[in-house]
Amino acid sequence: MELFCHETRTSTALAAAGLCDIAGALTTSPLFQNLHADTLDLLASHADVRVVAKGSCLLPTGPLREQLILVGRGVMLVAVLGLRGPAKIVEIVQAGGLLWPACLFAAPSAGLLAEAECDTALICIQMRAVQAAMITDDRFASVLFEALSTALHSLVGHIRAITGRRATERIAAYLLDQIPCDGKNTQRTVVMPTSKVVVARLLGMSHESFSRALRELRDAGVIRVDQRSITIMDMKHLAAIDAGRQQQLDGQQGERSSGRADGFSGNQLDPQRAHELLRLVTRRSPPAQRLTASQRRP
Repeated sequence: MELFCHETRTSTALAAAGLCDIAGALTTSPLFQNLHADTLDLLASHADVRVVAKGSCLLPTGPLREQLILVGRGVMLVAVLGLRGPAKIVEIVQAGGLLWPACLFAAPSAGLLAEAECDTALICIQMRAVQAAMITDDRFASVLFEALSTALHSLVGHIRAITGRRATERIAAYLLDQIPCDGKNTQRTVVMPTSKVVVARLLGMSHESFSRALRELRDAGVIRVDQRSITIMDMKHLAAIDAGRQQQLDGQQGERSSGRADGFSGNQLDPQRAHELLRLVTRRSPPAQRLTASQRRP
């Protein structure tokens, strides 16, 4: 693993993560359900479980470039390092999600890192086994392409949400992204995967701006807030806000509490730490070789 990372490997890691076995842990994710038994066995036999301590950072370099990483338990924050200024949080990966899925087909972009929001269990599958499974099981290949497509749409939505939009519009976009788009104007509850501070950083605003915008939406009857749980009371109104058709909320309109959020001021890591991590990104390792479906780890 890389700088700032503290890990525990398989056997003790399974117990520490509260996971029964690797195959069972894989099937808790929708990505690995309904696979052929041979495919699941191939992936599980070439996987390790690692428990990463809260606050530890990973870079997609060295051995991690040769692995498909599934979050088995916990939460990882994906950020992008810049040559100047702090790193920006671009994704919150919960249990069942993939970390850096694009690395499956191409070398990772310079400046990517992931930080454990809490003690997190990662299931790391050797890339050559993943490639072999894609060749022999077209269902698995389709699942991975769907995961990549979802990640791309999510990234586009994230860029749209944090670019030149009001705080309430950013929150509306985030909430709508967490629920199915079925057009129904029914109440839906979204449970934030981590603290409001981290979600605010993801949306490119300070915690204070985030809290003010939540209160504004609550006072207008659009949402109800109970700690990390947000119940959408008026789906159509929330969708109108996301579309930029925001009407007066609580009799006010303009740049007060619904005004533009604080740029990217809240979405950052410590600059000194970020620059130290950035120097490690230049490391490269040889590409993984393909593995036939009949091969197994000794």
